[in-house]
Order: sequence, then structure tokens, then C-alpha cells
Amino acid sequence: MQSQSITSYLKHWERQEDKLRIATPAGANAIHIMTIHQAKGLEFPVVILPFMDTALKPKIKEKLWFPFQEEPLSPIEWGWITASKEMKLYGEIGESLYAQYILSQQLDAYNVLYVALTRAKEQLYIITLEVSSNNTITYSHLFSYFAKQQGKKLEALAPYECGTFEGKKIDKAKQNLVTEVKKIELNQGVSTLWEKRLVAISIPDIKIREAQNKGLLIHEVLSKVVYADSYKKVLDDVFKSKKIKNDNQDFIINKVKDVIEHPMISKYFERNQHVLSEQDVLVPNGVTLRPDRVNLLKDGGAVIIDYKTGDPKEADGFQIDKYAQIYISLNYFPVEKFLVYIGDKINVYHRK
Repeated sequence: MQSQSITSYLKHWERQEDKLRIATPAGANAIHIMTIHQAKGLEFPVVILPFMDTALKPKIKEKLWFPFQEEPLSPIEWGWITASKEMKLYGEIGESLYAQYILSQQLDAYNVLYVALTRAKEQLYIITLEVSSNNTITYSHLFSYFAKQQGKKLEALAPYECGTFEGKKIDKAKQNLVTEVKKIELNQGVSTLWEKRLVAISIPDIKIREAQNKGLLIHEVLSKVVYADSYKKVLDDVFKSKKIKNDNQDFIINKVKDVIEHPMISKYFERNQHVLSEQDVLVPNGVTLRPDRVNLLKDGGAVIIDYKTGDPKEADGFQIDKYAQIYISLNYFPVEKFLVYIGDKINVYHRK
């Protein structure tokens, strides 16, 4: 029998490190290790975001279709080329395509950052590096700029903190169960090979993942439903492309129908309206925004509808307010704002 001590365990680990694997558990009181994409639609009391010094522009060579409009290549019509700065030398079309490509990469980076920063319900910890002097723009630069806007400097020995955490009150009946935890000092070195043994579970919890997938599907359907009389065709197309099982189809159909027939917003799904569905809004000297749905009204006003899952959060209101400010700056007035929360019930909030 192995003696139950930290040192004996580490020695055992060193002997068996080539064979052992660690899978993070999916229990309620466990730490979940997952990618940002896997965490989309989920919430946690505490979230730790490491490696946030990643470049906004990934070093990945992507291909783009380039239209050949001049001789001698015009008979070919299209070329499959690698996206690079050299495209700026290909005339106005090449310069425009490269600009769109860079903008698309930045938009994806900002969307990933938004998802990452909105997973925490109580505490969020961001681990990054100090901003370097090289030309590579990273998430670190965004955090550093934000800290400077608050009159602070982001440094290794001076972390930026904001907000307060009051903590949870401990039930008196459970308080007696709390025992003092003794500090353990380790003198035994640990092999860095443990990093290769750590395996993140791709599906943290089956029920949670199913609920998340349903929410994403509903969101996808709503993004494609311009008018109420077209939702059935959209559902059929999505079900065929995604190969959705029959037992899930009824659930999604009912939720989509409940949204577009909700008395507070049903009139905005009627015909003869100019609808922008998940259209990018380019903000001067700022990020690109993408509201879920915007109705541009004939009287010069606009209606913004944003779909959400989970419980209402203050950040949701700030986000739709930002959308409204942009459309007001474009001379649309008045601007109505609706937050639609899709859960067991459909709750619609008219934000003033």
C-alpha cells in the first residue's frame, strides 16, 4: 500500500507519468477547463482567463477568392490566393479585399473576447503579460488601454482591480463543518510533463451542453427569420443542414414561434419593414458591433432586438445601449430597445 503523503504521491506520479491521464471532472463543485468557444452560453461563479496576451491577428495563412478583371487573367475570372499585405499591390480590389480580411479577423477576435468576459457571474481574473514594444497587437494592449483610461497603469507588480466582491454568507448550520486548512510546504520538485497529462473534457455536462446547443440553434434560426411568415422555411432548412433529431425539433419550433409571436415585438416581424439581421456596424475609432436584429422604420426611427440566454445581466443592458447610441448618431430617432431572454419562458424587456 502506498503511504498517503504528498511526497509519496509525487514520486508515484513521476514513475507512472507516461501512463497516467487526468480528466477534469464535470461535478458542480469542480474546476472546468475548456476553450472560450466551449464556454459560450454558459456561466460560472468564477472565471480565470489565462494567456490573454494572444495576438488579435492569428498567424494563420488563409485563402481568399480574388476576381481577375484585367488581361491576361480575366478569362480565368477567379483565383484562390493567400491573404497577405501583398494584396495591397493588386490594385483597388486587392486593397479592399485585404482591408475586409483584416476587419473580419478583428471582429472575430472582439467577439471571442466578449464571450470570454461575460462568462463570470461573480469574479473574473485575467492573466496576461505586460504590453511589449513590438508591432503585434494583442489582447494585452486592449486591457492596458482600458486601465490607462481609468487613470491606472497595468504592470506585473501592479495588477488592475475593479469592483468589489462581498462573498457569500455561510449558513450557520454549515459553518461548524468548516475546518481549518493547514498550509503544505512542498520541497519535492514536480516534472513539467504534467502539462501533457492534463486533458480538458470537451463536453462539461451532457444536459448543459444540450441546453447550450439548443440555445445556439434558436439564435441561429432567429437570425435568419426576417419576417414571421418565413420562419417555417427557415426551420426546415436549419433542421436539414444540422440534422436535428425530431425530439428536439418541436422544442426549437415552439421557442422560435413564442419569440416572433410575443405581443411586445410581434409587429416587428411583419412584412414591409427594412430589417438588418446580424449586420456589422462600423464604428469610427472603435470596435465593430453586431446587433442581432435592427428594424429601420419609415418614420426615421429604429428598433433594436437582441436575443439572450440565461439570466438577465447588467452587461446586456449596457451592450444594447451602445447599439442604440450608434444608431442615434446615424440620425435614427427614436430608437426602441428590446432584450429577449430565451429560457423556460420567453421574457422580453423594453429597455428605456
